[in-house]
Amino acid sequence: MMNKKIVAGMVAVSLLAGTGTGVYAYNQKVEAEQLEQLKIENLEDAKLAVDSLYNSSKTRLSEDVLEKLQVAEKTVEKLDDSKQKSSLLKEIKDVKEISEVQEEVYSTLNNSVLVEDVTEEQLEDILANIVVIKEINEPIYKHLSEYLSEAEKQLADMNAAIKHIGNAEEKLSRESYEDAQKSVEKVKNEVKKKELQHKLAAVNEKLIAKEDEEEQAKLAAEKAASENTSINQSAGNQQSGISNDNTNKSATSNASDSSKSNNNTTQSNTESKSSSSTNSKPSNNNSKPSTSSGSSSSSSGIFSNETNWDQIGEHFENHEWTQTDSGEIHENGNTWELYE
Repeated sequence: MMNKKIVAGMVAVSLLAGTGTGVYAYNQKVEAEQLEQLKIENLEDAKLAVDSLYNSSKTRLSEDVLEKLQVAEKTVEKLDDSKQKSSLLKEIKDVKEISEVQEEVYSTLNNSVLVEDVTEEQLEDILANIVVIKEINEPIYKHLSEYLSEAEKQLADMNAAIKHIGNAEEKLSRESYEDAQKSVEKVKNEVKKKELQHKLAAVNEKLIAKEDEEEQAKLAAEKAASENTSINQSAGNQQSGISNDNTNKSATSNASDSSKSNNNTTQSNTESKSSSSTNSKPSNNNSKPSTSSGSSSSSSGIFSNETNWDQIGEHFENHEWTQTDSGEIHENGNTWELYE
């Protein structure tokens, strides 16, 4: 009886032992399945976390990419070492690099307006970093390049406005001022624009002062020219009057001289007549030349070829006289010779 009990106990123990082994094996299997499922779920979560770093088409980074990067890193770190984990970690690293460059690019503009303190050197450095992104994600590279181009354009407009203002300050011409004014209007940054407009206003004040000075100088020159013209005209009129006076005086003098000359000529002629009458008057004698001989008995006087025959006629008015073809004058038997 005792032996039966022992055997029965041993069987019971054996049965219990067999049941425990089965339960353990089952649990092991369940745990393995659960662990595998957990791995799958973790991998899926990691992939989703990494995918959330982009938009649906992966052409842009997510707006809150920095926060999502932290979640993605933690999720991927839960994975066992595997190719998937390495691949996902590499992708997270690329997103970090893109995010850093994107932050630099976005820092150049604020609401699509160039930030005031951006420099050309800064843009050149960012541009060099963008080139690296092209190998990682070309769509994002194109987007950031276009964004940076807008920053470069606005900076170029700002620098051009500064240059035009400097040129206007140097030349102080209306044309250079208007060019500067047009350049300033292109500046989108309102703070910088107001600063440039203030400088431009100072240039305009100098320009107005210069234009006023030039206008005053022009009016003074025109006034001086007008006065000189009046003086020249007055001097010309005076000179003309003097010339007319001189002409009149000359004419009067010439008339006087002519009158004096005529008087002298008349006096000379009178003296000549008197002299002729006194010195050349033929002597009256009673002998008369013979008309048949055709020659005179003597020469009683001389007349030059300039002798005025009318005066001779007056001289011999009361005498009988004749003039021969040879130029001799016969009067009362005396012969007067005419020298040619």
